[in-house]
Amino acid sequence: LERALPPGKAGLLVTDLRMRREYDALRARGAFCVRVEADEAVRARRGQVVMGNDPTETELDAVADWDAIVRNEDGYAALELELEDVLFPRLQAYLAQAVP
Repeated sequence: LERALPPGKAGLLVTDLRMRREYDALRARGAFCVRVEADEAVRARRGQVVMGNDPTETELDAVADWDAIVRNEDGYAALELELEDVLFPRLQAYLAQAVP
């Protein structure tokens, strides 16, 4: 986050959205929203699979207007590259427009 935020600018990082009302509340306040995805098989290997019909796991699946979508499937090094290539440029562009 330090690499993405301009010097002297504050930010708020919400690390876990699960419900549409949470997403909508943040969006209404101008939030930059990122979805982190991993295939179910990868999540199962990590021990992080919840019942597929649980609204806290599925309610945001229909959201189409994420500012960025990051894949987290191949370990930390691949995630770091994904952040550098996908997330940081979009976040910096957003901040250049939204933060004076």
